[in-house]
Amino acid sequence: MPAVDIRNTGAVASAELPTRPSNEVVTEVAAVLGVKTGTDDSPESDVLAASGANLQPWLAVTIGVLIVLGGVALAGVRAPSRRRRSG
Repeated sequence: MPAVDIRNTGAVASAELPTRPSNEVVTEVAAVLGVKTGTDDSPESDVLAASGANLQPWLAVTIGVLIVLGGVALAGVRAPSRRRRSG
């Protein structure tokens, strides 16, 4: 990639302040040599790499149902009352 200068300018409209010319910023980019990684004989694949746990769907559903049932059971348990009973 050859060296290049990138010019950045902006324009803003305002009902409060009068229009003024914007400042211009120039970013100088030096020449960059491309670097190739990998080998030429690497196979092109149309299959995406697998990520995440290798978990069977039925097992995931079973674990989810057990977690929900555990939450329901915990929500149904009443803690003993700490208030004094009058009477």
